Amino acid sequence: MTWLLDRQAVEAAAARLGDLGQSLVLREPFEEARENLPAPFAAGWLSLERASGRPCVRPHTRTTPSDEAAAGEAPERPCLVVSHYVHIEALTPPAGTMQSVRVETAFGHNSLGVRPGRETRELVEVIAARDDLQWAGLAVSIRSAGMAEAAARQLEDLADLAAGELPPLLYETTQDDLATLLPPGSVRVTPIPVRGLQASVSSRPALERAELAVGRRQGVLAKQRRAVQAAGHDDEATATVRIIAAEADRCLVELPESLHDRLIGSTITLKVEEPIEIVSPCEWL
Repeated sequence: MTWLLDRQAVEAAAARLGDLGQSLVLREPFEEARENLPAPFAAGWLSLERASGRPCVRPHTRTTPSDEAAAGEAPERPCLVVSHYVHIEALTPPAGTMQSVRVETAFGHNSLGVRPGRETRELVEVIAARDDLQWAGLAVSIRSAGMAEAAARQLEDLADLAAGELPPLLYETTQDDLATLLPPGSVRVTPIPVRGLQASVSSRPALERAELAVGRRQGVLAKQRRAVQAAGHDDEATATVRIIAAEADRCLVELPESLHDRLIGSTITLKVEEPIEIVSPCEWL
């Protein structure tokens, strides 16, 4: 099973943010992705970073962890996000290393994180006072222009605690126009854009039915109808399959006549229309 990710959408989003002096982070919610990165990651175009407690990938031009290991250097440690003193006290980086830490700050009603103002400043002061920690900015969720402006002001108010250049805002938003209200150097977190799910045919119990090696864990549910693509077919865009039954990692589908020739071991791509969580391995298109 392979997730098919939309490279064009990522590059377009990164280009738009680049015009604002910002960069892009793609959220990847599973730790094992580090061991199953597709070619663009291994080439150093994207690397992993932790945001809001979950691994992410971020465009960069630095060497990869494998390059650093080959050169005898320690791989870069993921940046962690905290929202309480207890989180900071629990951090114990190995001797001689520095751990980067962001503070998640809540702007707006029902937002996650520590309250802005004095409470955020006190957490940053604790981080700045430790020799083994480095404050790496704020992590925020933005839902309105007022929240964006408040987050930018909060970061600026903490400039005196920055060791050198002011660290960035790491932000999440569903509204593209709010990015223009955040300062250059900000980093936007977005879900990885998925175009489809490539599944292998594991069994053919009948001419009109096939068992695919994907299931509920990949968002495939009984009674769904999924648009499909199959290599070598002219009607790729219009073919659909009906999910008859789904278990954790396999499902039974009813095939249209155009896909009756799908043999065991061949692949079928199920198009993805709703947001889903990504499990590696994955491949960029």
